[in-house]
Amino acid sequence: MFDFQFDSLEKLNKLLDACKQLGVETNPAVIDGLGIIPLFSWYHESFDREDDIVGVRIPSLDMACKDFHACKWPGNLSNRDTSLALYFDSMNEKNQNTVKRIQSTCSQIITFSHFVPRQELCPEKRMLFYPNLPKIIGSDWLEDRIRSIHGVESSSFACHVFGHTHFCWDAVVDGI
Repeated sequence: MFDFQFDSLEKLNKLLDACKQLGVETNPAVIDGLGIIPLFSWYHESFDREDDIVGVRIPSLDMACKDFHACKWPGNLSNRDTSLALYFDSMNEKNQNTVKRIQSTCSQIITFSHFVPRQELCPEKRMLFYPNLPKIIGSDWLEDRIRSIHGVESSSFACHVFGHTHFCWDAVVDGI
């Protein structure tokens, strides 16, 4: 049970501390020559660049997404702008030296995120049960972060694994 005296970032830090105490690795690492890089990220509504569906009643993000009720963000961080996406992306900076070491020693690297790095990795709105899903699933800064790790050139060893959409498929987009 969560203690509501803490904001959501404090809860995240407590979770990361618990992982560390239990020996659960949450930082970039090399395992058997394979670079594994988990990435922090958060969504922003401006990630969605597809026209909204009109003419049908669609529940608001506040009604459909628990984040707007369950998360309590400190200071000027909000689900309603890009501040959380930028904040979570900046959390990856603490691992930059490790990432550079992995890039220089590993020919195969897998990056991971919960959120989606590109909008075209989500089905078109007209195909979705909840057409506003693209507003709460991804981040442009996440794609930039992934490209800074894997590079812009196509590579048969560039792989990124993401979740959050609840759709299972694989795709190659611009070499990743």
